[in-house]
Amino acid sequence: MVRSFRDVRVWSPKNASVFAARHGVRPVSSAEDAVRGADVIVVATMSRVPVLSGAWLSAGAHINAIGAVRPDWRELDDEAVTRARVFVESREAAGRESGDVIAARCIAAEIGEVIAGTARGRETADEITLFKSVGVAVEDVSTASLVYRLATAGTGPRPD
Repeated sequence: MVRSFRDVRVWSPKNASVFAARHGVRPVSSAEDAVRGADVIVVATMSRVPVLSGAWLSAGAHINAIGAVRPDWRELDDEAVTRARVFVESREAAGRESGDVIAARCIAAEIGEVIAGTARGRETADEITLFKSVGVAVEDVSTASLVYRLATAGTGPRPD
């Protein structure tokens, strides 16, 4: 709703072709092929070892990393987390639950601080930014509440 994408690539060791066909995107043969040259990257794994290398990142890239939510799991290598300015939902939760954030050793801000205007988001066009989500329960409750209100008001998506 806020961006138009010309080229959406997907890689998975198991399901890239099925996912790509279902969603009308392009499957690629490696994580590197999915990441190189991308402006926006979504990493959603249950990996215990990094699958995204910081060497593949272009200037100005933004990463949404939403998987590997244990302190001993990693989606992103050391170069990726140290090259990027790291944003999280909760410093406390991310610093306790995310191996990627623990490795980064530096959190720029919580996303709520950026939205409230008390912290800066992206500072330059070439800056690499990373939003690492560990899934804070209040987000799930807020989303469920919104969906419920829209569904019961007859103005939104109805749960199946």
